Amino acid sequence: MRELMLTICQRILLLSTCFLILSVFVPAAAAQQSATATLSGRIVDPNQAVVAGAQVTALQRATGTARSATTNADGVFVMTNLPADEFEVKIQAPGFGTRTMVVTLQVGQSETLNATLSVGAVAVNSERGLQRSAGGD
Repeated sequence: MRELMLTICQRILLLSTCFLILSVFVPAAAAQQSATATLSGRIVDPNQAVVAGAQVTALQRATGTARSATTNADGVFVMTNLPADEFEVKIQAPGFGTRTMVVTLQVGQSETLNATLSVGAVAVNSERGLQRSAGGD
């Protein structure tokens, strides 16, 4: 009988210790959850070829604060630590038209915003015979 009581007391002590440890660390882990969001995506042309070097700008509508990123060789961009809010996202690249989209980000959200850029109009300057790309809206 004494051994049974000792085993029960040991288990109660073990459970109490586990509960104490969990009550200390779980709230701390929950408090470390980011109050921000991430915006990423891939930019391609009408033929689905990647657009490297495209400028992606996210303008926070409420504050007018802008963040920018440039697409890498794979046409991918990433913006981390954005506040949860509504953003106007503008994508520009030489030789392509500008693309503008609106996205609303929530706390802890990782939003993927893939886009296809249209080819800009090509103008010929007859005086010099040069071709220029004119990116339009």
